[in-house]
Amino acid sequence: MNKKLILIALMAIGICLPGSILNAQIPYSLKKKTKTVAEQETNKVIDQALNSQPAPATTPAPEPEAKQQSPSDNAKKAAYKSKFDFIPGEKVLYFWDFQEVAAGDIPAEWQIDGSAEVVEVDGFEEGHYLMVQQQSAVLPEALEDLPDDLTIQFDLICTNPYSWGGSQMYFVLGQTDPNKQIDSRGGNLGSANNNVLWLSFHPGTQTASANKGYGSYEMITKTGTKKGEYTAESFIDTDEGRIAKISIWKQKKRVRLYVNENKVLDLPTILPEDVTVNTLMWNVYSGYYNDEKYFVGNIRVAAGLPDTRKNLVQTGKYVTTGILFDVNSAVIKPESYGVLKDIANTLKASPGTKVTIIGHTDSDGDDAKNLDLSKRRAESVKNALVKDFAADGSLLSTDGKGESEPVNDNDTPQNKANNRRVEFIVGQ
Repeated sequence: MNKKLILIALMAIGICLPGSILNAQIPYSLKKKTKTVAEQETNKVIDQALNSQPAPATTPAPEPEAKQQSPSDNAKKAAYKSKFDFIPGEKVLYFWDFQEVAAGDIPAEWQIDGSAEVVEVDGFEEGHYLMVQQQSAVLPEALEDLPDDLTIQFDLICTNPYSWGGSQMYFVLGQTDPNKQIDSRGGNLGSANNNVLWLSFHPGTQTASANKGYGSYEMITKTGTKKGEYTAESFIDTDEGRIAKISIWKQKKRVRLYVNENKVLDLPTILPEDVTVNTLMWNVYSGYYNDEKYFVGNIRVAAGLPDTRKNLVQTGKYVTTGILFDVNSAVIKPESYGVLKDIANTLKASPGTKVTIIGHTDSDGDDAKNLDLSKRRAESVKNALVKDFAADGSLLSTDGKGESEPVNDNDTPQNKANNRRVEFIVGQ
């Protein structure tokens, strides 16, 4: 598919907001990648093309009058208490954490239209993130057609502070026609045959009176558009609130969007009939102020929403990669609670059933430490099922296998993600 001019094709959707300029400098750590003269000239041509586009059709309200506020309390509720029903797909198709990419470099098999590079973000030292510059787009190349039942998760981080007038981050979930030349204009990515869903994200701003995070959606097809807006209170430019855990759940025509543990959109018929997603993209359409930036990382694309009850009760085994943990830790991430709730409901629907919970890791690190980690993770799962979902702990036992029983070679990030799993075995 010819996507080399895809950035310029996005302009009809972009939103450029007026806003004040903040003077504080925001830290992030990176080694600058030296640009060749040819690369600099290419970026200059792209910027000129972007800046020559007509004004967007819609713009949010102008920046509210600034007033000083105390930072909001952005402590996250436990996901199960906030009715977080997101269930990640089980088979990991793509996983990008950029850990193997040196700071200042760009990831292989990714297209960068404009400027972007991998960095270490202050305050998030355990991860590498893709820093997307203004008027730039990033997308993984050579994606295969993705399934009807699909989940997409990624971390979106903004700098602190982030001005009300700074650009939104746009995410594209699209079906693009490989036989059509990409046009220089149009939110449909250059072809009327394309189906493109745009989702945008903007953090709340402490210095603005209306400081809630917000975003929008717009579905563009050859027969017309559907669009709307949402708010996201938990995404704000404070030290705690500047990371948004984005979860997208696609089931045929239905799309649900979660920001952290809050469902902000549920669009039952937003996608056209028989749509096939083959394009994912992150785009900063307009400009930043001062040293503001967006960072994207920990991208997980997975397929399949298994019938937990059928797998566990009828076959005696259920395996999930949807229970996620902090790095080198047994602490369960909030986005795992939809899976845990589903498992607990299955256990309670089959009273008296004994189940062994078995943890598995990938092969990174020391064998003995991985074995211990897998056992502690299994115990954490048991504790969550008992404490948070009232499962009968007397029927649950735990074990861990470490890295000893991989389902895939530990040679790619997605294969490692599939090896990091939890098994539930009946009758042990």
